[in-house]
Amino acid sequence: MAEVFADADTDPFAPQEFDKMIAPTIVLSVMILGLLVEFCAWLVCYRTSGYKKLTAEVEIIAKKVQALKETGAKEGDKRIKKLEETLKKATGQMFWFNARIMALNFCSMFIAYRVLVAHFKGKVAGKLPFVPFSLLHRMTHGGLSGDNYTECSGTFIYVLCQTGVRLNVTKFLGMGPSRAMAKSTSLQAMAEKQA
Repeated sequence: MAEVFADADTDPFAPQEFDKMIAPTIVLSVMILGLLVEFCAWLVCYRTSGYKKLTAEVEIIAKKVQALKETGAKEGDKRIKKLEETLKKATGQMFWFNARIMALNFCSMFIAYRVLVAHFKGKVAGKLPFVPFSLLHRMTHGGLSGDNYTECSGTFIYVLCQTGVRLNVTKFLGMGPSRAMAKSTSLQAMAEKQA
């Protein structure tokens, strides 16, 4: 039995107006959640003496390995091999600290995603200036009725913010691995490739 809709308010396929406050609300929510998660990560991990000690150890060892390689020591030198082995063990221990932080991030992202999807389901969060190719329709238009693929859902805004804003919040607060630690893991990867 087909129903005839008298006005556009009851027609589920009528073009929808988007609320201009949805996108800023999502961006602000992601920023606040990022700050909250980083604070929790600081409480659980970054402020502990074990993490600080391990971070300092990894940085010192990485600097020693780099200094030995710059002075022209051979790759097969016993000192370099011993330091690289110590570095490998330290970065392996660092994995457990990072695993806690990753679990915390995953849980927060999952909960935020579920809340945002439930809250903004069926509401247009923005208009895209183009029609995305068909592989992206489900991500950009997910949860919205109709076939106007220039309409953007809150889920798409959330995914964009999650990838961009959260990383910048972490960098701004100075949390996460230091440059020396990132270099040491790349040194370790290079040493494993050569072996």
